Parts: sequence; C-alpha cells; structure tokens
Amino acid sequence: MLGERLVADLVLRHRHAIADEAITLPDFDGFDTLTVFERRRTIVEAEDGAWRQIAWRWLLFPNRSGTLAVGDADWRGEMVRSRTQRGRFERRVDSPPLAVAPALSDPGEWWLPAREVTLAESWSSDIRALSAGDEIIRTITLVAEGVLARQLPSVTPLESRSITSTALGERREQTLIGDRVTATGTYTFRLHARSPVPVFLDTVRVGWWDTRTREADESIVPARRINVGLPERADLLRDLALRESSAT
Repeated sequence: MLGERLVADLVLRHRHAIADEAITLPDFDGFDTLTVFERRRTIVEAEDGAWRQIAWRWLLFPNRSGTLAVGDADWRGEMVRSRTQRGRFERRVDSPPLAVAPALSDPGEWWLPAREVTLAESWSSDIRALSAGDEIIRTITLVAEGVLARQLPSVTPLESRSITSTALGERREQTLIGDRVTATGTYTFRLHARSPVPVFLDTVRVGWWDTRTREADESIVPARRINVGLPERADLLRDLALRESSAT
C-alpha cells in the first residue's frame, strides 16, 4: 500500500576471490529508501564450507501507487580459484514488480500508514494556574512507528474562544533500531489568555492507517476545559501604571 514500509534484502555469496568486481544495486525508482545495513565480505559457514558474503537491507516506502519495479541488481567480475583457474561471470538479480494500492483516505487528507501512532501534549507551566494576560507554551508530540519523518503530517489545533494560539515551529526526526524506524514530530504553540473565562480546547486528532489490523484508526489529545483566572492585584496595578505613564 502507498507509503507502507517494506523490507528488501540483497545477498551475494561467493567461495573464491573476485577480481575486477562491479556491483550495480537496484535504483528503487518510486520508493523512498532507508539503508538498514551494508555488510561486505563477511564469512558464512555452511555444510559445504565457508562462503564470503555481501549483504544489504533497505526499508522501502512506495511514494506512488500502481505497479512498481524495485529494479535489478547486476554482479560481474572475474572469479579467481587459483593462479591458473579463472573465469569471468555475470549475474543478475531480477525483482518481480510490486502492485501498490492507493491510499484509502479521502482526497486532501494526510495518509499515514504505520504500525502504531501516539499523540501527547505538554505545557511549559501549570495550565491550571493560567490567568488573563498570561502566556504559556503548548507542545504536541506525534510518534509513529514504521514511517519516515517526512511522512508525518503537520498538527494544527483548532482555535479556541478567548485564547490565541501562535505556531512557533515544528520539528521532525527519526530513529532506526534494527529494521524498525520510528518518526517523531514536535509542534510548538504559544497560547495567550485574553479574558478570565472558561476556555475549551478542542480535541486534537491525527488519523492513520494501522498496517497490522488493516483498518483506519485515530490518535487524539482529548479536549479539555481551562478556567482562566483573574490576574493578581499587583499585576493589575502595574498594568494600570504602565497605561497611565504611556498616556502622559
């Protein structure tokens, strides 16, 4: 399916030394790729003796639907068994085409096929102590397993009455452990409380496709009510003094 993680392995084995070796790897046209490892000339013991091995592993993420070809790998050179026993060789690894299904979301919606998605929020100070005129930083963190950082959507909470929200920026990063990639998006906002009234922050939602259950899912930060309090009396007097001095 579009954007869904695939694992591709390429393993080349040989018993004797190779001269004038040339390897052409697949081009992966139509895929975003992430290299998991490249292991050259490891020794592998088998029933018929020791073999030398070259191995690659990639994570592939189809970036368009339809029939895609991973691409072929070519391997050629001269096998050297002894000073008098040599022979040219050429091998090609043909990859079968892949049928990639399109996104199942509505047009215009972000498509996020992942193994797991979590959404959480944090605040720069105690939200329960917010008073009119105060500012506070809200950080929303999106974590998705099985996708690249570039696949994460932007997260923008809905506007709320009597409180303004200004986007301060967003950051995306990814980590790779083994062949499991996890992407993290951090979205930061400055909230300014304008009036001492109850404020309702709407639910923050991120829809995604669960690649394990093959069903649509949704991760949320639940809606919440914030009781914005009156400013402290000292703050009111200071603001009044500032307004009087600016008037003179």
